[in-house]
Amino acid sequence: MRNVFITVIIMMVLFAFKPWFQVNTGERGIVLNFGAVQDEVLREGIHFRIPIMQDIISLDEKIQKVTTDAASFSTD
Repeated sequence: MRNVFITVIIMMVLFAFKPWFQVNTGERGIVLNFGAVQDEVLREGIHFRIPIMQDIISLDEKIQKVTTDAASFSTD
């Protein structure tokens, strides 16, 4: 019974700190160690992190089209 109780406590701590992170399709994950940017860039998928030390920021990598209307004095 004691082993079951310890296992449940460990599982609750893991879910509270959330040691995994998912990078969605079309995004990249930037790893921060205590707020400092690291050279590691994470691709799509599930990745593990150290809960207190590391943070991961998702950046959108999809191509975005921007169109604008502009006036010109040229005929080209």
